Amino acid sequence: MLRAALIGAADDYIALAPRLPHLAWTALADTDAARASAASQQLGSVATAASLSELLQNHADSFDAVVINSDADNRATDCLLAAKASKHVLVKPPFANSLDEANEVADCCEANGVKLMLAQEARFLPSIQSVRQSHEAGQLGEPGAVRIHRWDTDSTDTAAAGVLQDIDLALWMFGQLPTSVYAVGQADGYLQIHLGFANDGMALIDYSNNLPSGGDYFSLTLIGSTGAAYADDHHNMNLVYAGGDPSAIRTSLGKVHLLAMLEEFTTSITESRGPSVGAAANSMTLKVSAAVTESLSQRAAIALT
Repeated sequence: MLRAALIGAADDYIALAPRLPHLAWTALADTDAARASAASQQLGSVATAASLSELLQNHADSFDAVVINSDADNRATDCLLAAKASKHVLVKPPFANSLDEANEVADCCEANGVKLMLAQEARFLPSIQSVRQSHEAGQLGEPGAVRIHRWDTDSTDTAAAGVLQDIDLALWMFGQLPTSVYAVGQADGYLQIHLGFANDGMALIDYSNNLPSGGDYFSLTLIGSTGAAYADDHHNMNLVYAGGDPSAIRTSLGKVHLLAMLEEFTTSITESRGPSVGAAANSMTLKVSAAVTESLSQRAAIALT
């Protein structure tokens, strides 16, 4: 059983406690005292502190790994603290302000023999997993185009931060860095990103977080040389006919993707292997993100070598 500490906002993870056969929450740290108190009451007898630093100082023996969901500005510091204390790390991206800072975290984890995994939740959605499995099984041929829409109306992230998960998805599907990056829009509202890959492959990503609240939408299309696959969140909407105009009821898959992500994190540790979303994937995403910023500034396509 892997013993893990929750760092930062933890509501989604706490609710999963009864459904985690190989992981137990044994500690938590949160700068928000009210939130920490509520989390502690839900989890029962666990070690608590106001920060990861305090938790390590007073309760280091109570956990083997950390799940970091603290404020973005604190994540790199928390990662380094955990790694130096030989605690495995699952961290919500973005966790670094630059590629150099991300590499520092990755190097520290490697030097201390701990696993570093990024909490790229989108990869673990059942619909995305289905597309990926079709791709890996050779049913779609070589990837030619990826189209991603995300209207993230309730996000508190900037568009530049929110779109990282979609850049990661596009790179994951192609399995390589693009050769060119072109972006239009604004880093704090709407972005359209064009990624050009070798052999004339391309990805087009539309991301917005400034549309009216309540209209979240996501879709991904992967078109290959011999087939295509599609995923979206329409499964969350059901039409109800009970006389008069039909109404729509939004349902949810719950947190099944978080369960799959936590299981991957746990298994990578027990099997002593690299996690499926590690430092290399993060480095690729940050390189493209930097090119997006440069493209917006220069209003031109940026070549990646």
